[in-house]
Amino acid sequence: MTTDNHNIQLSAHKTARLLVIVTVVLVLLSMSGNIIFYTTGHNDIYGLIDLFNVEKEGNIPTFFSSSLLLSAALVLALIALLKRKTRDAFGAQWALLALAFLYLAVDEAAFIHELFYRPMEEILGDRAADSSFAFWVIPGIVFVLALLGLFVKFWRHLDNKTRRLFLLSFCVYFGGAIGMEIVSSYYLDLFYTQIDTNVLPQVLIYDLLTSVEEMMEMLGVIVMIYASMKYIEDNYREIRLSF
Repeated sequence: MTTDNHNIQLSAHKTARLLVIVTVVLVLLSMSGNIIFYTTGHNDIYGLIDLFNVEKEGNIPTFFSSSLLLSAALVLALIALLKRKTRDAFGAQWALLALAFLYLAVDEAAFIHELFYRPMEEILGDRAADSSFAFWVIPGIVFVLALLGLFVKFWRHLDNKTRRLFLLSFCVYFGGAIGMEIVSSYYLDLFYTQIDTNVLPQVLIYDLLTSVEEMMEMLGVIVMIYASMKYIEDNYREIRLSF
């Protein structure tokens, strides 16, 4: 019995470019569906509008976002395994970073962050009940600060290119997940009546804000995937898997 070796080559640039294209297409489809709804009154079109709406959950953009986060976790886990083989001093941090992205992937698919709404409402009382503000961002900010504390030393040891890309990924992702979430929920608080009754242009502005939020999250993860793959290209060049 003979066996043949087959090589599968992955390019960081080509992978990132493809993922960016898919992201832009999904966001444009979502915005197009919203425009169709608000201009024609058709809010379904055989379920296609909700299927591609980045603000909705349990649809194609949610699946894509969760898949991006899982892909980032897998690439980071691969680096962690390589670091473990060489007993690298920061191998544990690579593994923790992979676990963080795995948690974010599960959260994106299972909506774990929504569980924070009720305890935050109980803590804040009537103020939370009478507001549309996304109070889950408060524990989210705590999570981000904890990450900063854990990974500052790790981040400093990286080469300049990887350090810049990781920082860009962090700023873009959490700028969307937390920063734009605060902006969009504050806007919803101000114009809740107009948005709830589909009054233009307030509702279109709100949809634009939420679309930018979701796009920033996706792009932030894509930068992390690119940075991690580029790190492997620069430091290991070729990795062989044996079955």
